[in-house]
Amino acid sequence: MTISPVSAPASSPISALFSSRSAAIGAASQPCSAAPVSEIADPPAYQGMEVTTMNNETTSTEPTPPTSRSPETPAQQAAPSAEPAPRPAPKATSYPFRSKAQILAQLASDPAFQLSCLVILFNRQTAYEQTSETTLNRNRAGFMSSHAVHGSRIAKKHLAGEELTAEDLGRVEAIVSRYSTQLAKHFRNEAVAANPELAKVGAVFGV
Repeated sequence: MTISPVSAPASSPISALFSSRSAAIGAASQPCSAAPVSEIADPPAYQGMEVTTMNNETTSTEPTPPTSRSPETPAQQAAPSAEPAPRPAPKATSYPFRSKAQILAQLASDPAFQLSCLVILFNRQTAYEQTSETTLNRNRAGFMSSHAVHGSRIAKKHLAGEELTAEDLGRVEAIVSRYSTQLAKHFRNEAVAANPELAKVGAVFGV
């Protein structure tokens, strides 16, 4: 009896499906040849930030580079630096003129100075007031009307070289001590006329 050889059955769709899945599983089990993490470039969005890269063994931190200062604009470069404000002129520390207190102190103890001040007041009268021995003009110069008569009379006697009585001398001190402000202005004007530089100091002080 002759036995004919049995041919292998044709592969069915089910067996083909199992074969493809087995091949896929075998490929997945092969080791992966991926590049090291450290060789992967940072994406552009993360450049300049603090990035932490990790592998199986160590952890490294990359510091953020310092930010650079923005350059000055041409207008800022051309603008000049502010100059310091000028210092104020130094104030005068002493009064260079004869003060009213000094005048009154000298009048109280110096008869010769009393007569000099009486003549000064007489010379500040107008020509008519000197002749008439009165005070008509309200110009704040010379004698008050209550002192015009005796002040003018005694001043004339002194200028003429006549001897003054004790009563005259008593009147002189009483009269001239009432005019310390006017006398201070007179001595101040004399000092400025002799030294014009004092006019700058005189502008700071009153009388």
